[in-house]
Amino acid sequence: MQQNIYDNNEFFENYKNTRLSDNSFNKLLEQPAMRKLIPDVQGKSVLDLGCGFGFNCKEFALAGAKRIVGIDLSVEEIYVNIANYAYGDGLGKAECLL
Repeated sequence: MQQNIYDNNEFFENYKNTRLSDNSFNKLLEQPAMRKLIPDVQGKSVLDLGCGFGFNCKEFALAGAKRIVGIDLSVEEIYVNIANYAYGDGLGKAECLL
């Protein structure tokens, strides 16, 4: 069952390519701004609502969170999150839920 626009394959592929581009708004503005806002999470558990591709899950892990739970409505974005951040980079601290 399609849950939202992000699970439409055509839309998602275009969105993913734009979002993961080296010149994307996400990489140039959003993520640097978010990094500045992350509080001290060393040794804490973190819940990331609307985790999407998991960029913030990765940042929480790098900042020392002991456990990260990412929740998103998009099946496709959770798959990217799991592949790239939950386990793909060796951090292995994130759980991704639909």
